[in-house]
Amino acid sequence: MKKFILLAMLIVFLQYVHAQVNVFPDTGKVGIGTATPRSHLEIKEWIPSMNIASDKYTEIMVDNEVIGSINFYKHYSIAHAAAIKLLHAGGPTQYGQAHLAFYTSNEWNPFNAIPSERMRIASTGEVMIGTTLSHGYKFSVNGNIRAKEIRVETSDWPDYVFEETYPLESLQQVEQYIKDNKRLPGFPAAKDIEQQGLALGDMLNRQQKKIEELTLYLIEKDKVMQSLLKRIEELEKKETKSNLK
Repeated sequence: MKKFILLAMLIVFLQYVHAQVNVFPDTGKVGIGTATPRSHLEIKEWIPSMNIASDKYTEIMVDNEVIGSINFYKHYSIAHAAAIKLLHAGGPTQYGQAHLAFYTSNEWNPFNAIPSERMRIASTGEVMIGTTLSHGYKFSVNGNIRAKEIRVETSDWPDYVFEETYPLESLQQVEQYIKDNKRLPGFPAAKDIEQQGLALGDMLNRQQKKIEELTLYLIEKDKVMQSLLKRIEELEKKETKSNLK
């Protein structure tokens, strides 16, 4: 009975293999789902072509001496839709550092589809989107960014402005500085911002300092105004008493 069951299972397996047209020719090419593989391994199926699972962990290795790539096509060897590439990052040998780059194509004509690099992770950890230059920053984007919230860590927040020993400039000094430099004290020139960009944390710090200084100016002016109003009120009372006589 056991021999009969094993024989039946073998027959079913052979029929399944034959139906799937799996081939292992002596050319070294392996075809799964096709009898004419065009590369060392070709899997042809409408359902998910490959499923790798493990009870512990799964590892897929792409090994290449210089560069390697995973290319995605919408139809055989045309309509090159996307790619993931390993790029040589320089160094003394070809076995050293490497960048990981991601490519996509928005070309509607499949015969003209050539993916362009959209994002790169450098060998040193920098991430670049729309550019291949990090300019020394960990995250560089050539384009607009939209976010719900951005948290910037900064130090030396300018609450020291409210210390009694803080040397607050007079408004006359501020006026003279503006006339001479055409900008507020403590702020970079427009040409410097245009050439070097704006450091968000530093600029927030400078703006907060200016807001606190302006608050002190307003408090000072309010005291002067209250004093003048009180003086006017006293003069009006004296005038009223004088008229009653």
